[in-house]
Amino acid sequence: MPISGSKSPRNLLSKLIRYDRVVETPNSITIVEDLSRAVSWAIDNGKVGIYHITSPRSFLHSEILNEYKKYKPDHKYKSIYEEELNEIVKAPRSNCVLDSRKAIREGFVFLDAEQAVKECIRKFANVE
Repeated sequence: MPISGSKSPRNLLSKLIRYDRVVETPNSITIVEDLSRAVSWAIDNGKVGIYHITSPRSFLHSEILNEYKKYKPDHKYKSIYEEELNEIVKAPRSNCVLDSRKAIREGFVFLDAEQAVKECIRKFANVE
């Protein structure tokens, strides 16, 4: 789930603010700035194979939206749990927490996830 400060239909922030309900389940996120740095890191260091370039810390969607509300206090949403979601959707939702330890072990340094997410949200909320 990519996250950045720009408005794009693929940006997790663009998706989350459209929902009136979000599920309280941790999910991995990819900070786009980390991803672009990881491409250079992989090329420069001759890395091949599968690397999860997701934040080492997973996030709840409510954590992200609560930070967004600091800039857009009128934004409203409700947190629900997976059991409640399964009662209202036709197919079960997929949640995913990926393991980024391989990239870390081989030398990739991720941005501080909490600070990076806050900065993405600040930029996103202030783009008109």
